[in-house]
Amino acid sequence: FDPEALQVDVRLLGTPQGKLIGLATVEYHGFRMDNFKVFNGENGLFLGEPRASQDRQRQAPDTYVRSGYCCI
Repeated sequence: FDPEALQVDVRLLGTPQGKLIGLATVEYHGFRMDNFKVFNGENGLFLGEPRASQDRQRQAPDTYVRSGYCCI
């Protein structure tokens, strides 16, 4: 594991939706995964599985991102 190669970008929601507080992009050695769900749970913050497949993200409206569109 190379912690120097790990990059995480978290986009907080304007208004939390239950325990969901944001979305994150995780990149490791050039491999990028978008739209992990960020939750504020009883034991602290944790990531949930990504919201949608890459095919569905392309210019699809996204109600969780303030701009209304997914990051690709």
